[in-house]
Amino acid sequence: MPAAEERRRGYRAAMRRHGLADHIQIHPGDYTEESGARAARDLLARAELPTAVIAGNDRCAHGLLGTFLRAGVRVPEDVSIVGYDDSQLARLSFIDLTSVRQDAAEAAERAVRAAVERLDEGRTADRDIVLNPTLVVRGSTGPARTPSTPDGDLLR
Repeated sequence: MPAAEERRRGYRAAMRRHGLADHIQIHPGDYTEESGARAARDLLARAELPTAVIAGNDRCAHGLLGTFLRAGVRVPEDVSIVGYDDSQLARLSFIDLTSVRQDAAEAAERAVRAAVERLDEGRTADRDIVLNPTLVVRGSTGPARTPSTPDGDLLR
């Protein structure tokens, strides 16, 4: 899907930057609820859940959330979930999904401006336009869990 590789690259870079390279996990999928549900089932089959999951978009995060909740996993107490796009779905009070927000209006404005520069002003050089996303924190994320040892004892 568009931007998926850039999102994976950004995730890997951020994890490395924070000393978490050994914890990088990527589950292949797409931007659907079923893909999120499939990833949740894969994670539930493991001995231990991760402390947090970042989904490719809000629909995928919704699939994760629903599957985890049906399995008795408490969100955010057991695992935090973050979506991407800050869609209307994320804002629903009963979903209350933390999500990365992109300014769609600014992106559209910049895209139109870039097209005008090419078509009307004769710009031929490539140009990257980068918009800074923001994190909209809601109820699907909480403080980091205290990591546990393999026998289940909490580390202090």
